[in-house]
Amino acid sequence: MVQRSVGLSPSTLEAIAGLERRVVAADGGRLKLEWNALHHRAGGDVEDLLWWSDGRLVGFLGIYSHGAPVLELAGMVDPEFRRRGIGTALVDEALQVCRERPHTATLLVVPRGSVAGRALALRRGGTLDHSEHALRLLGQPSAVRADPLVTIRTATVQDLPAVDELLTFGFGWAPSAPRDATSIRQSHPMPTGSP
Repeated sequence: MVQRSVGLSPSTLEAIAGLERRVVAADGGRLKLEWNALHHRAGGDVEDLLWWSDGRLVGFLGIYSHGAPVLELAGMVDPEFRRRGIGTALVDEALQVCRERPHTATLLVVPRGSVAGRALALRRGGTLDHSEHALRLLGQPSAVRADPLVTIRTATVQDLPAVDELLTFGFGWAPSAPRDATSIRQSHPMPTGSP
């Protein structure tokens, strides 16, 4: 049975990480679970859906807004528990949660190689919107001379207009709520993968 979750405890986060390890071991690739967002859930709204079987997490679906009017759904089902309707139940419940929130669209994130995920999306009227690509470094990076024009530093409040411009050009939206430099790092962290 689907359990709606408001906030995630450390033990639930560990259960999600364990489920992710089992899924990746079976399917390969990687999942888009947005670990930074999972670790910083506000706890005010339902943002995650869980399916437990005998104390073991066998299904998970996260709802992510990233401050945009588009809600993203990403999840997984334990390989040993597939073809039992768990994924369908999680997506249907997530769509119900999404109907209760203001948004302009819902994006179901499905790994390209997932035949079952693609079929689920198509059964719900989904269409391919876009593909994201992950870059993998095979071997050691080449030694190159540092470019003095390129630097990396912590964001500051003065960077907010530039960040908004990048978000507008890259994703077609910019946050409307007031922010500070800390919120930049929390809302748009560098990808780190799972914990």
